[in-house]
Amino acid sequence: MAPTQTDNTARALPDVASDARPALAGVLDWVGMGEIEMPVSLVSDGQAGITSGARVNAFVNLRRGDVRGIHMSRLYLHVDKALSSEPVTPASIRRLLKDFLESHGDLSDRAMVSVQFDHLVRRPALASDNSGWKSYPVSITGVMDRGHFA
Repeated sequence: MAPTQTDNTARALPDVASDARPALAGVLDWVGMGEIEMPVSLVSDGQAGITSGARVNAFVNLRRGDVRGIHMSRLYLHVDKALSSEPVTPASIRRLLKDFLESHGDLSDRAMVSVQFDHLVRRPALASDNSGWKSYPVSITGVMDRGHFA
C-alpha cells in the first residue's frame, strides 16, 4: 500500500513537561545529578591554591507530589559557579547548599552535595633530603536539612 500525503504530516503533541500531571504522585528523598566532573581548588598548609579534578553529586529532596520534578540544570549551574569561584571550605559548601534550596523554592527543604577527589601532597623522603608526591583520597559531604547544616 502506498503512503498517503497525510502520513508525513506533522502532528501537534502535548508538552508533557508542562501540561501533563504525574501518573504517580509522590515525594522523593533525593533527586539530582551524580558523578559531575568538575575542578575543585583547595588551600592547604599555606600553599598556593591546589586544583584537582573531582566528581560531584548534587541532590535535593522533592517534597511535593503534585510536581513533575526538580530543575537539575540549576543544580549543575550552582555547582559550577561555586566550585569555580572559590576553594572548597565548610562555608563554601554551606553557601552551595543554600543556593540549591533557594533555587528550588517550595519544592525542596533538604539538599546534599558530595565532592570526591585525590589530594596530592609533597612528602619528605625518609632517608634523604628528597621529596615526592603522595595521593590521598578525599570525600566531603554536606547536608542542609530544614535549615541545619552538617
